[in-house]
Amino acid sequence: MAIYRLYPEKDTFIFTENVNANAGLDEIIEVGSYSVEGVLQTSRILMKFSTEEIQDTIDNIINSPIFTASLHLNLATAYELPSSFSIEAFPIYESWIKGFGKFEDSPAD
Repeated sequence: MAIYRLYPEKDTFIFTENVNANAGLDEIIEVGSYSVEGVLQTSRILMKFSTEEIQDTIDNIINSPIFTASLHLNLATAYELPSSFSIEAFPIYESWIKGFGKFEDSPAD
């Protein structure tokens, strides 16, 4: 079976520590939870893929109703990684703007 790669049009991560910022220019997108002064924080990844490119790939390249799809992300670093975890994916129903800053920017972008 052949492998077809589709890359996101844009990506970023958002975090509860600063709800008015997103790190769209950061080289690494982060997902997980962490504590700041005893308060649980989370970071979430946002990725946008072209619907037209996905549909074109299914219709004209795969050309079959039977296929599998997966999302491949690489681990850069991990701290206090639990022995078991899960990641859930959900569609975003509103448009969003890729941020133009990085996580540690001050002031936040």
